[in-house]
Amino acid sequence: MERARLRRYLRHGTLPQLAAFEATVRLGSCSKAAEALHQSQPTVSIHLKKLSESLGTALFERDGRGLRLT
Repeated sequence: MERARLRRYLRHGTLPQLAAFEATVRLGSCSKAAEALHQSQPTVSIHLKKLSESLGTALFERDGRGLRLT
């Protein structure tokens, strides 16, 4: 992969998804993660959905009003 494409992929692909995942696990909710990352809640949810799809497994389970790591 050429350097510019790799840089773009890391900036707009995997790294934001992993950052959203880490913040969500650490803080326990998408809303709190979004606030900490200075992003909107739907953006964080989309990052988590794309990461889950690329890994082929569920990352979280709904637990009432919160999330539980699988």
